[in-house]
Amino acid sequence: SMLASSVSAHPKVRERLVALQQQMAKDKGYIMDGRDIGTVVLPDAELKIYMVASVKARAERRYREYLEKNVKADYDEIY
Repeated sequence: SMLASSVSAHPKVRERLVALQQQMAKDKGYIMDGRDIGTVVLPDAELKIYMVASVKARAERRYREYLEKNVKADYDEIY
């Protein structure tokens, strides 16, 4: 998942991956997770569940992510 954004930035790769995801979901019984599953990949999905994190939770997650990648970060600035 760490490389998903950079890989899917290539239009042909993205097109193929979306087609594969749509093919998988055709038979139903799958749970898919992702930023655009409900809008791009499966806009007519039978069921969509959205999870929302608080601003604080998102800031903490982003701060830890930056630290793990050795990126200089100021929590207060992120929050």
